[in-house]
Amino acid sequence: MYSTPATVNRTSMQQVIDTIHALRRQEEHYFVTSSYHYPARGVDWDCRQKMAAWCSQVIQFCDLSHETAETAMVLLDCFLASSGGESARTCRDRYRLACMACLYAAIKSTETQALHSNTFSELSQGAYSVKDLEQMELSILTCLNWRVNPPTSMAFVREMMHLLPPAFGREKKRDIYDLAVLQTERGFGAVVASPSVAAYAALMNSVQIVSKDTHCWAYIAKTMADLLKLDGTSDEMRGIQASFFHFLPKRITFVSSGRYIEGDDRLSNKSASLSGFHSPRSVSE
Repeated sequence: MYSTPATVNRTSMQQVIDTIHALRRQEEHYFVTSSYHYPARGVDWDCRQKMAAWCSQVIQFCDLSHETAETAMVLLDCFLASSGGESARTCRDRYRLACMACLYAAIKSTETQALHSNTFSELSQGAYSVKDLEQMELSILTCLNWRVNPPTSMAFVREMMHLLPPAFGREKKRDIYDLAVLQTERGFGAVVASPSVAAYAALMNSVQIVSKDTHCWAYIAKTMADLLKLDGTSDEMRGIQASFFHFLPKRITFVSSGRYIEGDDRLSNKSASLSGFHSPRSVSE
């Protein structure tokens, strides 16, 4: 079960603001728009969603942080935007391999224990060799100038949680945090938005669910939007919020002792073997 950061009451507001500004500067080096990498033929939107789901499945099976899957998709989008990613933009086979290589690189850069390249080859069910994976990884790292640590949406959420009014109390803050996690985990592959925008959308959805005080969440929305330098009232932002809201269960029940969110299947039973994975070949189906 997730919980809010333990330092909420001890971290100064200025330190939090400085950290958010630093994350925004870092974000500018990574985020790209979605218009370039899903042409009418070749790789399409469905390909991205299928591979994002596959990354999530691998992460869940290996008991790794879901933020690593998000990191992998950010690296993939950046690679596709580069000149070196041209073949992966139009060829589904190369796209699948690039996504696997991005996840492989993301695990190595963010997790304490890496997965061997042989494991990834096995996960592809024979579609790619170790050599294929390692060559693609090197190509991606070269194109990205070895920048493999983009900020994630939850990195922003964790900092923004520090700025919520004390009047919310510990329990409500935990509710807000849990709901934000749920949205970002489920929506990262289907909603293309910068990490800061995704964080804002998920957090504002969560605040509106937990708090019935419209004046309070309107004040929070404006404060957060000003801090992130974005327009929280634009049609685009409203659309992104609606997209993330779609990933929340239709019925939510908070139980103070168990922190249960009805419809939350993030912790479903993991397959006992690698045979439980859908092959990334399914992207071409």
